[in-house]
Amino acid sequence: MPRGPPLTDLEKGQILALHHQLMSLRDISKELGRSVGAVQRFLKNPSLTARSQAHVTGQKLTVREEKAIIRKATTGNYSARDIKQDLNLPVGVRRIQKILSATPHLKYRKMKTAPMMTSLHREKRVRSVRRFISKGDFFWNKVILSDEKKFNLDGPDENACYWHDLRKNERFFSKKQNGGATVMVWGAISPYGVSPLVFLNGNQNSGKYCETLDKALLPFAAEMYGEMENWVYQQDGASIHRSRFTRSWLNEKGVRTMDWPAKSPDLNIIENIWGIMARRVYLRQRQFDTIEQLKEVIEDVWAIISGELLQKLYRSIPRRMLAVLDGQGRATKY
Repeated sequence: MPRGPPLTDLEKGQILALHHQLMSLRDISKELGRSVGAVQRFLKNPSLTARSQAHVTGQKLTVREEKAIIRKATTGNYSARDIKQDLNLPVGVRRIQKILSATPHLKYRKMKTAPMMTSLHREKRVRSVRRFISKGDFFWNKVILSDEKKFNLDGPDENACYWHDLRKNERFFSKKQNGGATVMVWGAISPYGVSPLVFLNGNQNSGKYCETLDKALLPFAAEMYGEMENWVYQQDGASIHRSRFTRSWLNEKGVRTMDWPAKSPDLNIIENIWGIMARRVYLRQRQFDTIEQLKEVIEDVWAIISGELLQKLYRSIPRRMLAVLDGQGRATKY
């Protein structure tokens, strides 16, 4: 029988990667739809056809070097440029990227963000989640969740990228909680609707925060739930949220609050709302010239958050709690 077409660069990279995973010749053949003979000939002497894979300088990589590239990438700590420099390779960055792209268990991903957590943070998260679970799933229908969100004129903050080994857990990028803001908003949600959106001007203190709650939270809660005893307010542990002034104001107004664990954005579904809003606000890489333009679009996007989306997110809360327990308090996929 005549031989099939020559192996492509992509197929060669895939063969090397699968062989590195100790896959048999027959299994590699089935996976790629190429003959066992073609796979075997290539693995016997990959350097014979390496010129077509090498950089324009004519240099070529050995099988050992390609395996070293893949090993570096699977740690998640190296970019293609870092690998080239660290291993002192004679080929370009693009060649290394092709090898990594052809490796079945590697995928280039944006690193998810999560706050830095100590063992004490993780322990507190586990204790809090156990307490929340004991209240039952229906409890969350009474909870008003709140948060602040920053929007930039020139687009959303970007996440770090890395080569993700699909056989391992995803990595998280640790970010600072308080960065410089362009436009800061406060919002709250219930399973039944969204609160008025409040744009926060200047540095915030306890007095300003309570003014926001007075003009936005209390009317919203009254509309959604009626009597004060029918709802509970969630807020994070920012200093102005837990100050003596704020605690006194909340107590005076009869607002019941939750003891929310620190470093837990993955438990607060309003974070998902902010993510959806950011994608819509900056649709097609849109940027803004003025604060007024940005505010107008933010308000429009907030106004069309659907009840169906809110209810779906609220139904996910019990699963989030279980994920925290399963991960012993560590950051979850949420």
